[in-house]
Amino acid sequence: MKITLEREVLEKKLQAAVAIIPAKPIIPALDHALIEVTDKRMLITTTDTSITLTVHLPCEVEGELTDFVCDIQTIMKSIATMKDESIVLDVNLAESVVILTVPGKKRKYEIPVFYNASSFPRMNSAEWTKPIALNGIQLATMINRASAEIITTDMRPALTGINLLLKDNTLTIFGGTPFSFCRSILNLQTEDDRNIPEIEAVIPKGVIKAIDNYSKSPTVEVSIDKDGRNLMLSDGVSKTCILLVDSKTVDVNPLYNAANIEVNTSFDKNQLLPALKRVALYSNKVSNTVRLDYSQEDVSIEGSDPDFRQKAIEWITPIHKSEEMNFSSSINHKFLLNIITVAPGEKIIISQLAENQPFVIMDDSEEGFKTMWLVAAVYNNNAKDK
Repeated sequence: MKITLEREVLEKKLQAAVAIIPAKPIIPALDHALIEVTDKRMLITTTDTSITLTVHLPCEVEGELTDFVCDIQTIMKSIATMKDESIVLDVNLAESVVILTVPGKKRKYEIPVFYNASSFPRMNSAEWTKPIALNGIQLATMINRASAEIITTDMRPALTGINLLLKDNTLTIFGGTPFSFCRSILNLQTEDDRNIPEIEAVIPKGVIKAIDNYSKSPTVEVSIDKDGRNLMLSDGVSKTCILLVDSKTVDVNPLYNAANIEVNTSFDKNQLLPALKRVALYSNKVSNTVRLDYSQEDVSIEGSDPDFRQKAIEWITPIHKSEEMNFSSSINHKFLLNIITVAPGEKIIISQLAENQPFVIMDDSEEGFKTMWLVAAVYNNNAKDK
């Protein structure tokens, strides 16, 4: 069987597929890829048993169609420096070899075939729910923001992954630690009055790079199997099956509902971010704490380290400040800096009901969805008396 492909298209598809190959495969065949061929299309599948990716690309085929397992990493490295428009893969399973050639060029590369197609794990064939169409750019952005807040311990399995909840025509994606959460909410528009099927899943953090493959797709279809163990993403060009951490998400709504976001202080991001970076240099390197004082017309940001007798204070005039926010409170500046840096809007909104209550942080961006970060306040024995 001879397969003719466009070199540039093949290289891009191989790069996506190779990213899924595990560094230390538990099954020998997993450091290779399953190649399936039809009359005008080739499917390349790689897996690490927790995530399976299948990419499609057009091709021309001569001879009897057959599936085979091949070392695509060697093929990718071989064609990476080529400038040719097309390449040919001559598959000879009788001699267990794939021969790579370039039309019109005196080149020949032989890649051995060590495994049968039957030895390669296939994508889950379970029954899936009706797929839901989402915007790939929005989905990837929401997941990437949540991934920054995921913990790495196994004490709470649901917190080691990205929580995704589709319910009542609303998509909620969040990730968190015992000290901070990030939650994004997108209201979905439907063409009819029917509710969108419910999907609840905890996606492992390790698949973020695979989901980034859909960050430029205008439409991504999402579905879950009936057992709630696997999530499927597809954009018509590639398909990804993800083994979930859990099928039940964490209920963080009480944390957010306890905060009255109408009581807030808003800042110009271009003023707040550099001021916070400067003050953070003077804060204690263990606690990483800075203190925000809302008691005056201008809000002060203070960082200090008594051990080294260093201290810094900067005052910022807020865009808006609620009268109820007339106290001071401390926060971990690393959490705050990370949030302000990734927030796309020009205005940062901080809401807090009392000194020891959590900070709720938002921005004014118009991305089609709303992101809210929740960060625990840092208790300070040296708080000012009011």
